[in-house]
Amino acid sequence: MDDLGWLRERTDLPLLVKGILTREDAAAGAQGRRRRVIVSNHGGRQVDGSVPRSMAVEVRAELGDDATVLMDGGIRRGAMS
Repeated sequence: MDDLGWLRERTDLPLLVKGILTREDAAAGAQGRRRRVIVSNHGGRQVDGSVPRSMAVEVRAELGDDATVLMDGGIRRGAMS
C-alpha cells in the first residue's frame, strides 16, 4: 500500500500533499474525499532544471475548481523560463 493511502485510512484530518508540479503528480497526490495540494519545487532555485512553480498551471487544470491548490515560495521575476 502506498504511504498516502495508509495515512488516509488512519486519519480524518485534512492532508495536503506538497511537491506537486505536474498533472501526473496532481492526479496521484490528490486522490480521496477532499483534494488538497501544495504546488512546490522544494527550493528548486538551487537545483538546475527544476520546474518553476509558475509553470505548474496544469495542476489546477487537472484537479478542477473544487480542489484546494496552494503555492508556496515566491516569484522572483515575471519571466516564465
